[in-house]
Amino acid sequence: MKILALCDNLLDIIRFESSFASGQINYLICNNSRKKNIPTILNQIILLPKFRIKEIYTIFNLYLKGFINFVNKDINSNIAVGWIIKNNFDIGLHSMGVIYKKSLINSFNIGILNSHIGKLPEMRGRCVFEWSLTNDTPTGVTCFFIDAGIDTGSRIVLFSPQKVDKDLNISKNKLFQLDVFIYKTAIDLINSGCQFTPNNISLGLRYYVMSNLFKSALNDCMKDNDSNV
Repeated sequence: MKILALCDNLLDIIRFESSFASGQINYLICNNSRKKNIPTILNQIILLPKFRIKEIYTIFNLYLKGFINFVNKDINSNIAVGWIIKNNFDIGLHSMGVIYKKSLINSFNIGILNSHIGKLPEMRGRCVFEWSLTNDTPTGVTCFFIDAGIDTGSRIVLFSPQKVDKDLNISKNKLFQLDVFIYKTAIDLINSGCQFTPNNISLGLRYYVMSNLFKSALNDCMKDNDSNV
């Protein structure tokens, strides 16, 4: 199975390498920023001072072996989509701050996995972590294959329930940082021939951004709680 992680920058690659074996997956970094006149690879080189020596060695080793690839266009461009199709990738791993078009999603043989910090199909949309706490819905991370809609992809690989701390932002960031671990678990399940769970969106709702006032009140409630949520 050929796997491609869609990354915003080289820092993402170090996170993936912490869970995946070296050479197990490929990486693609595109020029999704407004600096269209600067080649993608130059945009990334300026990040190297943020790395430890060992991490720089890892990056260069992967690059020299052909596991890190750069496209000087945005991820939804014909060039990026064509490159993915040409290399016949089975699964993509979402780690970009952009919305994928249908042509990109369909360029993978199986699809693109997303790590969603809410329980599907119950919790779709924005601020689902906060709304989960409000609605007393289990908190955790869902890994599923996306489609062109908002959390409507029909194939769920797994839901990993997670307890949270007493601080809203810290808890939310911890869930976001679980994405690579969740992807690794999902890939192992898929390789073992697991059956996907249907994402029946009629059983849930699409939520929208929670106001800062409501978030503040929720955070106060979490801190007043004597035990973990």
